[in-house]
Amino acid sequence: MKKSIISTLLIPFLFTSLGSCGSKPVDKDISIIYTSDVHCGVDDNLGYSSVEAYKKSLEETNYVALVDSGDYLQGEYLGAISKGKYIMEIINEMNYDVITLGDHEFDYGIDTLKERLNEFNGSVVSSNLSYLGNKENKLDMVKPYVIKKYGSKKIAFIGITTPKTLNTVDPKIFKEDGEVAYSFAGETSEGFYNKIQASIDECKAKKADYIIVLSHLGNTSAYSPFSSVDVIKNTNGVTAFLDGHSHTDLAWTTYKNKDDVDTLLVNTGYKLNKFASLTISKDGNITYEFIDKYDTKDEHISEFITSIKEQAKEERSKVVTTTDIALEANINYLKTREAPIGDLLADAYRYYGEADIGIINAGSIASGLDKGEVTYEKIMNVHPFGYQLMKKKVSGSKIRDYLEFASMKISDVPEQNPFDGFAQVSGLKYTIDTRVESTVTTTETGEFVSVGDERRVKDIKVLINGAYVDLEDEKTYTIASSSFLLENGGDGANMFVNDEAVATSSLLSYQVLINYIVDVLHGELSTKYAISNKRIIVEPTGGDDGSVITISKEMLYNTKLVDYCHPQKEYNKGETDKKFTIDVGNGKTIEGAIIFRDCAYQYVGNTLLDVIGIKNKEYNHVPYNFNILFSFDKLTRFEISYTVHSTEYNWLDQQIKFGDLDNTDFYSGLGEVPYDWITERAGGGYGQRLFPGGDMAGGNDFVINSSTRPDTLDKAYGWSLIDKTANLVGFNLTYAENTLVGNKGELDFKINSLIFYYSVE
Repeated sequence: MKKSIISTLLIPFLFTSLGSCGSKPVDKDISIIYTSDVHCGVDDNLGYSSVEAYKKSLEETNYVALVDSGDYLQGEYLGAISKGKYIMEIINEMNYDVITLGDHEFDYGIDTLKERLNEFNGSVVSSNLSYLGNKENKLDMVKPYVIKKYGSKKIAFIGITTPKTLNTVDPKIFKEDGEVAYSFAGETSEGFYNKIQASIDECKAKKADYIIVLSHLGNTSAYSPFSSVDVIKNTNGVTAFLDGHSHTDLAWTTYKNKDDVDTLLVNTGYKLNKFASLTISKDGNITYEFIDKYDTKDEHISEFITSIKEQAKEERSKVVTTTDIALEANINYLKTREAPIGDLLADAYRYYGEADIGIINAGSIASGLDKGEVTYEKIMNVHPFGYQLMKKKVSGSKIRDYLEFASMKISDVPEQNPFDGFAQVSGLKYTIDTRVESTVTTTETGEFVSVGDERRVKDIKVLINGAYVDLEDEKTYTIASSSFLLENGGDGANMFVNDEAVATSSLLSYQVLINYIVDVLHGELSTKYAISNKRIIVEPTGGDDGSVITISKEMLYNTKLVDYCHPQKEYNKGETDKKFTIDVGNGKTIEGAIIFRDCAYQYVGNTLLDVIGIKNKEYNHVPYNFNILFSFDKLTRFEISYTVHSTEYNWLDQQIKFGDLDNTDFYSGLGEVPYDWITERAGGGYGQRLFPGGDMAGGNDFVINSSTRPDTLDKAYGWSLIDKTANLVGFNLTYAENTLVGNKGELDFKINSLIFYYSVE
């Protein structure tokens, strides 16, 4: 056995004046083992099995009491999926004697907490909890204190729960008919201290020899005036405070009480990184240990925890709903643009936070969600983190700064410069102008410092009472997100850290999503999340401007491809052809399709922008034949620029412009291209297969032979096709005898711009 401890021997009877029965020796020493803020970390760090082994080592010679100072039911999946039931089973298996209530014991609601506490085999104490309602006190099993007898000695255990529970947990769970029904005596600090002193005095009157407080208060000044140190200074008669809530490692120390008498205080951190014990010897001496290493594990508790986890694994595999569409999660796209799955998550946070605004950092979205049967595990894979849902009051100016910070790396090209801190939002609409350089200043490690005078985020609007209105810098808004962002300043977004927390819910990150999909949407995602909700506009955006439509990269990415089957597919050797519809605003759309013909190359995704990622599958001599066609009413002119390059050679870069479509000589210009010669000839005919009923007006072929590699016989063909009757325009790229491409790696095709001119008559 290996352990690291701090142990101190006090003079006999130093604390006996705090009780009422002197220091009459007992037949055995009394040891009190204490844990706090385990937060479902049942086998983290030292783990419960080490606590159990330590307890059994003392039980051979001592009376032993095992106690906890709160926050055991909530914090990880094991608690969340069972609403604390699995945790209570472990606590009972270890025979905990006394527990107090942490604020997060309330996270699953009063009714669930009632069930858990009725399952507990020991005593539950909280001296400052009282029922103010006129219906049913569902927590009547919670007593201010309990007095236990060990041999000839009586030890009183008094509980204290932080009064801030009413703010750190969803406030509505404490209400009946809109009125607060449960109090934590936090109206005034004086009243709070008096409430605790009253319990101390009662324990004295009942002849308790030692008084141990299980406090869930926190020991630093951040928790004043309700910290454990504040209580010590304003009360008397307590032997030791076993504290929790602040997650701090505070080895045994002493503070002067109201009567200037030393009182012990200890806090054992978080998730069993420490635990502690206090021993009262049979002749009245007090020793204590602060344990950060203990290698011995109790085999039975280890096996019991394993069995509990197996039960939880079965729960995770249960089908909880069926979704009607799939939600993609292109990770880099999520970190640069609004996406439907981001809208979904932000909406879930806003809904359960009952807030004006919901936000979630894009880096917290780990995967997409498939269509069809959905298990807990599948939803958890989308948003797997164990942070809590939190709600804060923040100023409009801080929201403005946050959006500027979240958008600081965004360019006009989706997926470029991905940033985990990019915001997916609910209850907000705004525009990011990528032509404005970001003026955000951060520390070397990425924490937000300030924003300059010029801002790239503009036109920020907040959804209030069903309508979007301008964000006001001086106005206070409620914002819901995970504790990672609002409390921890995750990804460097630290502007909300010191703002007032209105509530911290029982829901962990993945529960927010699970509950929203299952209980609110019932799996019906298509109504709201088939496409993005246009909450975040990135400029330059393209779109309809008079008689010109410019298609931006943003618009191409939001244009979904769907399978297209036409009568003449005999030439298609590689991919199913794809149709698409580009929404260009003002009620206008452009229909089109991609036709793959004898392809040795493949596209990589499901949006039109993924055309940029077309790759050759492998080298062979089957021509690469790619056709993209558009249909648009009253089209008068069409411009496209594109680049084709292999891994080593940028060997085709051209801009094609088509003029008056009534003119048979529609070809109007060709930019500079790095190849030897160009031939033009009529051709084409594929348009009828996509848009039947029209005739082909003509076509162009461009054949390329590389001057740097004349022996390669590389050829590229690019032709245009126009059918005025069918309002059809398009272009084709064909590569044959691809020695260069085959030898020099993958080929990429990149659209640089698309511009349509149309008649407004």
